Amino acid sequence: MRRRREPGPEEAPPPWVLRMDPERYREVAEAVLRERPEDTWGAAWAVWKAASLERGAWLREHGINRWAPEHRQVYVSSAAPVRWVMDTFGTPEPERWFG
Repeated sequence: MRRRREPGPEEAPPPWVLRMDPERYREVAEAVLRERPEDTWGAAWAVWKAASLERGAWLREHGINRWAPEHRQVYVSSAAPVRWVMDTFGTPEPERWFG
């Protein structure tokens, strides 16, 4: 069993670990929209996936189990940034979006 360790003061989580910053993954959204200009959902999903992978790597590197009771409320996943894609790139509201 892997030992859990809390990040020390010098290892405080960067802001993008605690809350997704879609602007950080703008190029990911642009790449999807170059191939499929109307695919708001696909661009939002790609941004979410990139953020999730980077965040997961940081948590693993620091030995943090986000599912542990003491971390569940701190390291919460956010939803795919559909509204950000629509507002930033002027894409239409996707059929598959319910929010």
